Amino acid sequence: MPDLNLEKNILEDKIKGLSDQEIGIKYNVNLKFIEKSIVRNLGINVSNPINTITIKN
Repeated sequence: MPDLNLEKNILEDKIKGLSDQEIGIKYNVNLKFIEKSIVRNLGINVSNPINTITIKN
């Protein structure tokens, strides 16, 4: 079961403009986990999400 709080934090940091590398270091996760988190929450795989994306609770 994925850690939804961790995924939400990753998504928020992507929206703020943090790079995948910075997020990986901050949360000790790899690129594959970051990509899966974004796809699971947004339904698309993007490297730089648009700043107008609303995060679901």
